[in-house]
Amino acid sequence: VEDSVIVISGATIRAAGLRKDVPIPQDSERTDLTGKWVVPVAGGRIAAGEPADLFILNASPSGAPAVGAPSRHMIHGQWN
Repeated sequence: VEDSVIVISGATIRAAGLRKDVPIPQDSERTDLTGKWVVPVAGGRIAAGEPADLFILNASPSGAPAVGAPSRHMIHGQWN
């Protein structure tokens, strides 16, 4: 979903949704993932209360290319 945010606190997703609808703590660390695809690990969901276990892809799951840096991986709220 374009122009969305995911707020993570510790190892858990605190909130997710459209930027206009999700409050972002002022002192939070921000990662710009414009043009990327954020997907949960197998069996996961991107929703409040879920573990912050995410893949950042440079292409959509269908293979459409995206522009930018290499893929990243987050496990329990920590970038790997």
